Amino acid sequence: MRDPSLEGISHVMIDEVHERDINTDFLLVLLRSLLKRRPELRVVLMSGAFYTLVPIRPRSRGERRS
Repeated sequence: MRDPSLEGISHVMIDEVHERDINTDFLLVLLRSLLKRRPELRVVLMSGAFYTLVPIRPRSRGERRS
């Protein structure tokens, strides 16, 4: 690799991160190590899967959206 510190790169986007395999895991390990040296680097992890941490409460009849 010519530039292992990714100088000149501000963001790295990884799509379909929920479909984990050895390549994705290895990439995440490398990026985690790189973030220690380049804390200004932004890593965006995207996934088509939807997981919620907060229960979604359905609106009752007549309740307005916020």
